[in-house]
Amino acid sequence: MHFQDSLEWLRRFCIALLALVIAAPALGAPGKLRERLTPAVMAVVYPGAERLGVEEGSPPAIAVYKGDKIVGYVFSTLDIIASPGYSTTPFDVVAGVDLSGRITGAKAVFHQEPIIVEDAFRQRQLDTILAREAGRSLRGGANQPPPDFVDGATISTRAMRTAILATARLVLRPRLTQSVASAPTLDVDTFKMKSLDQLLAEGAVMKRRLTSGEVAAALAKAGASGAKLDWPLGKDDDVYIEFMTALALPPAIGGNLLGVVTLEDYKSKLPSGGQAIYVASSGPYNFLGTKYYQSATGNRFDRLRVIQGGKTFGFVEADYTYAAPLQGQELAGLFALPVNSGFDPLKPWRLEILVNSASGAPVTVAFGAPLPGQPSPGLSNPA
Repeated sequence: MHFQDSLEWLRRFCIALLALVIAAPALGAPGKLRERLTPAVMAVVYPGAERLGVEEGSPPAIAVYKGDKIVGYVFSTLDIIASPGYSTTPFDVVAGVDLSGRITGAKAVFHQEPIIVEDAFRQRQLDTILAREAGRSLRGGANQPPPDFVDGATISTRAMRTAILATARLVLRPRLTQSVASAPTLDVDTFKMKSLDQLLAEGAVMKRRLTSGEVAAALAKAGASGAKLDWPLGKDDDVYIEFMTALALPPAIGGNLLGVVTLEDYKSKLPSGGQAIYVASSGPYNFLGTKYYQSATGNRFDRLRVIQGGKTFGFVEADYTYAAPLQGQELAGLFALPVNSGFDPLKPWRLEILVNSASGAPVTVAFGAPLPGQPSPGLSNPA
C-alpha cells in the first residue's frame, strides 16, 4: 500500500470512528430517545405535537399529546428492533405514528449505510424519502404512494422504510388492544430483543444434539444395524446433527430469530391464518435432504416432519423459505402450515428429524425435539 493510500485509509477510518462516537447517544440503551427529539427532528417526525409524555411501555415509545389527549406515539427503530440495512451497523430512524395507524413522519438520526453516509446529495435524497412516509398507512392498500429509493442504495432505503412500518405496528398494537384474554392466545403484539441463548432458556426455542452413536443404536433397535444411510455415520461421539425449532410467527420468537423486518415481510406473503415452523441445524446431516427438488417424489421433504397429537404434518418445496442462519447454525429455514392444515399453535407439538436408509429394506428412524406445554413464550395467557 502506497503512503498516500495509507493516509487516505487512515482518514476514512478516523471519520468513521468519529461518527460512531458522535452517534453514541443514539446507540445507547432505551430511555434515551427523548435526547434525540430535537426541534428539527420533531418538525419532521410529528409536526403539530403540543406535548410529549415520558418514554415507557413495551416496546418503548413516547406519547404525543394535543391538549389532554394522546394522539400518537414517537419511537426509534434502533431501540425496538435494531435492524441493519446494507451495512451491518443498525441504523436509527425516529418516526411517529398516529392512533389511526398512519405514519406522521420519519427521519434517520444515525446510520452507516455505504454510498449515503459520505454523500450529501444522497443524504438529502434519504431525508426527503423518509419524510414522505408521512401519511403512509400501516394497513397498506392500493392508495399507497409508489416507493422512492436513494440512487444506488435501494437496499438501504427499503430496509429503513420497512423498519418504520414494522416498528410502528409493534408500538401501536398493544396500545390499542387492551382487552384481557380469557384463554391463552397467540401473542402477535409483544416484542423484546433477546439472544438465542435467552430464547433457549425460556423454552421458546428447543434444541437437540444427536450423535452418530444414537443413530446407530436406533437403527439396531429397528433391526437395521449397519444399514447404508443417506449420510454416513461417524464415530459414536461425533455430532450427526444438532437441530433446533420454534414457532416462527410470534414476534417475541420470530422477530429475534429472523429479525422483525424479515418476519413482517414473510408474514405479509403468508396466507391469512397460516402458521410457520422455524428449523435450524449444524452438523453434517442436512435436514433439507435432496428429494424436495425432485418432482418424481412430489417435491417432498423426507428428513423432517411435525407431530401434534395424532396428526403428522409433512412439507413440500412450496412450503419452504430460506432463513439466514444465526451464529452457531449452518442451515435455517421456515416451513409454512396453511390455515386448513389442522395445526394448532396453542397446543404442544414436536419436530422430528428423520434418518432414512439408502438401500435394502426402507427404514426410517425419528428423533424429536418436543416443545413444552403452556404457558410458553409467544403466547398471551389469561390474567
